[in-house]
Order: sequence, then C-alpha cells, then structure tokens
Amino acid sequence: MKHTNGEGVLFVALLAALVACADPATRTLGLGVPQKAQSEPTPSSPNEERAALSKIARLVAEALDNEPARQHLKRDMRAAPFREHKLELIPYLRSKDGKTLLDRMVRLGGETETDLFADLSRIRRLEFYMPAATHRESWTGSADVLVVSQLDEADAIVAFDESGAEVALDRNVAPLQPTLSIVPVETRFDQPMPTISSRNARDKNGSAIG
Repeated sequence: MKHTNGEGVLFVALLAALVACADPATRTLGLGVPQKAQSEPTPSSPNEERAALSKIARLVAEALDNEPARQHLKRDMRAAPFREHKLELIPYLRSKDGKTLLDRMVRLGGETETDLFADLSRIRRLEFYMPAATHRESWTGSADVLVVSQLDEADAIVAFDESGAEVALDRNVAPLQPTLSIVPVETRFDQPMPTISSRNARDKNGSAIG
C-alpha cells in the first residue's frame, strides 16, 4: 500500500500518471502535539472504520463550501513542510491552524469536538493532501474541489463535493476537478523538509499550493 509521491492507495489506477512532487513550502505549521507524543488511534472493525472515514470525508467536503475555509486550508497546505504539502489530519485539526476547518466540521455535523475526535479515533492515522501536482499548481481555493477517501486499494473510492453529495469517479480517468485525498499515513511527519534549502514553486505567485 503506497501513496507517497502521488502514487497512493487512492490513486494507483485513478491518478497513476500524476506522480510529480512540488517543492515543499517555507513556513512550518504549528501542528500542536509533537510527533512522538501523539497517540495512535485504535481502529474499529473494518466496516466501522470505513464508515467513520466516509463520514469524516463528507464533513470535510461540506466544510469547504466556504471561501474563508478553503483559503485557510490552501494556505496551510502550501506552508506544510512535507512532500506534496501533506498534513497529518488529527494533529492539524487539533492545531490553531486547523481550527477553522474543525469548527465548521463540528457545526455541520451537529456534534461536539469530542464526538468528532471519537469518530477519528476509530480510524488509523490519516494524511490529508492534494495528490495531483497539476491540481496543486492550479487550485487557488475555488469551490469546485472534491474530497475523496480510501483505506485499502481494494476499497471503492468514495468522493464528495462541497454539498456533501457522493460523486462517482472513474478509476481509470483522473478527475478534472481539484481533488483532496484523505488516506492512511505513510509520511514521516516527524521529519519535515529543511526550510533553509527548500522553496515553493509553480504556485501562481503564491495563490496556489504549488
């Protein structure tokens, strides 16, 4: 199961040709709890885990039906000091930077933060990013973004638009719409790219992730 450098579980077939990585960003996010202090979620049964992930993906998609929320997330991904501008989902949501997205997810879900993190605790650790380099280089925070999730390669790809409606995707055709992915962690989030030797590129002069 690989989804590093654009060849993820989710995009093995769907985005197999889109494997380029952008240069990392130059600002380190305040991700809250240090990597070694983070507790490992305890996944539930496979069906419960998939249901929880689908719920989280839908809430993220619905939360992004808001211009400030999209711009905030785009800025934070652009600044993430990891290849492909990845964020680890739970630490990001717990951080000051992730509060905008978290607050909207909680409000839209009609639950408390405790409820939302209880759902996340049923899922293995997750990373959140835009796998296709062409999307990272062109998305400036527009509302046409999709959110997709998948736990294992054999699973169906679940995609949601900003209304929370499920969207059918062809595994053999890369989506034209900018697509955010929530998949199991493979990135070493305790090893950020060195900012002194890294710079962002192909980011529309700062208006895209890059």
